[in-house]
Amino acid sequence: MKLKICLITLLCFICLVFSAQQAFAQDAQTAADSWLQLIDAKQYDQSWTASSQGLKNMFNQFAWGIRTQALKAPYGNLETRTLVNTESKSSIENLPAANYIVLTYNSKYSLEEVTEEVILKEDAPDQWKVVLYNIK
Repeated sequence: MKLKICLITLLCFICLVFSAQQAFAQDAQTAADSWLQLIDAKQYDQSWTASSQGLKNMFNQFAWGIRTQALKAPYGNLETRTLVNTESKSSIENLPAANYIVLTYNSKYSLEEVTEEVILKEDAPDQWKVVLYNIK
């Protein structure tokens, strides 16, 4: 009987943890989608403003706009973007330890299909901001 209670308790705990991770991922995806809309609309200054302090420390606003425009220009206009992977991490190379969510998208642009990666950092409880963006 005690074993049964322990197993049920363990199962409930696992479900609770899984549910919390799903909520983290959903909040991060919502933030990433809003941020990507700014990038897609070529609103680079606004995307910089909406980014985490970590991204702002790497690029000033002007440099961010130039870098992002140059990064996206070879691919043309966005046609479709599909989320293909979500990964929670506590560390990212060259960044301080924190709660991170890495979102990977398969994206079709008018000139080429690419993989986009958006890394978000939890800046405050339930508040996710983009810290890195790249196209592969």
